[in-house]
Amino acid sequence: MRFLAGHPHVGALLGDPGIAAIFAPERDVGRMLHVEAAWTRVIAPPSEVGRLSDAIETAIIDQAALGAATARDGVPVPELVRQLK
Repeated sequence: MRFLAGHPHVGALLGDPGIAAIFAPERDVGRMLHVEAAWTRVIAPPSEVGRLSDAIETAIIDQAALGAATARDGVPVPELVRQLK
């Protein structure tokens, strides 16, 4: 999020605590986990849906590794999925 602080269009928004909270890394990862859990509920065998979606939604994600992989890959999802596996 540091790179957005100097952004000419949205940088000023991050000075607002409410907006900054929306873009907080923990919330961003939480939203990604929510999407992955929803996807799992669609594709997983019915007998595994609860266990798998609960595990995904409560997963502890290594933020530093996610950041490094995002810088390398350009997107966070491959690293997120790797960590979930």
